[in-house]
Amino acid sequence: MIRRRTTLRTSGRRGPDRRLAGRLDRFMAAPTWDRSFRLLERHPELAGERAEALLGELIESARSRGDRESADQWDYYRTVLRRCRALGRDRVFQELTSDEDDDSLIALAGEAAGAYRRYETHGNIGDIEAAIRGFQAVIDRAVAIPTRVTALSNLGLALIARAGYLGSPGDADHAIAVLEEAAGLTPPGEPERSSYVINLGMALLSRHELGGDARSLDRAITILTGAGAPAADDRTPVLLLNLGSALYARFRRDGAGEDLDRAIQRFADAARLIPPSGAEHARTLNNLGVALSDRYQRTGDRRDLDGAVTALEQAVPLTPPASPERPARLGHLAGVLVDRYDRSGSRDDLDRAVALAAEAAEATPAGSAERPARDAAIGTILVAR
Repeated sequence: MIRRRTTLRTSGRRGPDRRLAGRLDRFMAAPTWDRSFRLLERHPELAGERAEALLGELIESARSRGDRESADQWDYYRTVLRRCRALGRDRVFQELTSDEDDDSLIALAGEAAGAYRRYETHGNIGDIEAAIRGFQAVIDRAVAIPTRVTALSNLGLALIARAGYLGSPGDADHAIAVLEEAAGLTPPGEPERSSYVINLGMALLSRHELGGDARSLDRAITILTGAGAPAADDRTPVLLLNLGSALYARFRRDGAGEDLDRAIQRFADAARLIPPSGAEHARTLNNLGVALSDRYQRTGDRRDLDGAVTALEQAVPLTPPASPERPARLGHLAGVLVDRYDRSGSRDDLDRAVALAAEAAEATPAGSAERPARDAAIGTILVAR
């Protein structure tokens, strides 16, 4: 793992705090974890509450100055020392210095990832349940940090998926907790850390969508705005998609047209960068189409309406028949076709809207909370025809 030099400011501090700050500085600047471990053996107060509070003061001060790099570095070491106090330094340093776990654990992680991919393709809730059980089993047994944080991140994604499927805020809360742990265990500078932070933003957005928690939405936007990646980085499209989703959610909450414009731009940029196939591309196109439709309702600009139809017409074929996302996307496309019929009087748009709305209702389980609205949508379109 990457270790970077970071220095505490000790000037202005007196007595015990000055000495403690100096020891924290040596702990974080040690070239190896073995050196850090020996220092912690000699000075167990480094894992104490006063050391944590001292780091907390410095983190907040760095953030207020806009020094994100120092804040993230100190936050990482605060997490290491906090875990030493909670779990014991031997366990924590074993995690930090182990590179990999046994083959059976790696195989279990692969099986869980396979179940998650099947869920994305077929929408079977049993697959996402299997993925959650598998990733949790890996976490329970993993010693090496790389194995553990990968399983934590994957568990977070699986919990977000189940939260959306079942409408369960508890899954969103659990996802936030495990993704915060994944990010906290990964030092700044590691390539994977930005992925964990991006996923954390998505979990916060999920909690907002399920429970209307305004603070979660604002925190998601703050996190995703600060998680920028180089344009060539393959995480950039996911960042753009999630940031666009968060900005769109804030537009829905506050009604600010600027947020809607920014969301549309992020979705459009992500659509250009994501390979033109698969679940992420379909999700991006759907979000772009819905956002353009909302802007059309505000401005009446025909270009937004045509763009919404085009994006949604591309998203629907990319969505597997059994996907839990398919009914909503069919309904969105039916809605914009009705809008275009209202604008141009095209009977073909109206006929297609009827067929799509009927397909959306048929694909929605009878007991779903969405079924009455989809049945009603068919009636509305039939009346128009």
